[in-house]
Amino acid sequence: MLGYFRWMRFVTSAAGLVLVALVLGGCVRQPPPVVPTSTPTVAPVFATDADALAAAKTAYTGYLAASDAVGFDSGKHAERIAAWVTQQLLPSELNSYAAMSKVGNRFSGATSFTRFDLESRTQSVGGEATVVVYTCLDLSKARTFDHKGRDITPAELAHFLPLEVSFSSRSKGSRSLVLERSSSWQGDNFCE
Repeated sequence: MLGYFRWMRFVTSAAGLVLVALVLGGCVRQPPPVVPTSTPTVAPVFATDADALAAAKTAYTGYLAASDAVGFDSGKHAERIAAWVTQQLLPSELNSYAAMSKVGNRFSGATSFTRFDLESRTQSVGGEATVVVYTCLDLSKARTFDHKGRDITPAELAHFLPLEVSFSSRSKGSRSLVLERSSSWQGDNFCE
């Protein structure tokens, strides 16, 4: 009989614990359901490195052609360069051409580039792309003349200048790039 009472006490205690657990479980505040939120994502401006590099080549080719044209005209009508550079770079470009015009120097020949290697490409949260390349500016066919027509191209001027060139989106999400910065490469000359 003692076993029966123990058994009943066990069953009653167990049932009580289950009942307490159910009651307390109903009283415990459940966490609110998680509602997934989507963070707006911006589609990549360039799907691949090759796409970014092609856009940078297009921009640099346009910039060099416009720069050559302004140089042919002794720096006059320099505003033609505006389509190929950022608004931040434009004043510097215009000042350079104004100085050229003031002394009467003019450009002859053509600039081009060899080697065009992608250094990096990034995109801001706002959808603005930046593409940085290494290139060799080819000055072998370029000459500078003074107002009297004398060739004043420095004899020691290298024919190929190693540059690091940065481009940025013309506008948010645009695949069209403009020149943002061009600087001489300070490391080993990769153009030789």
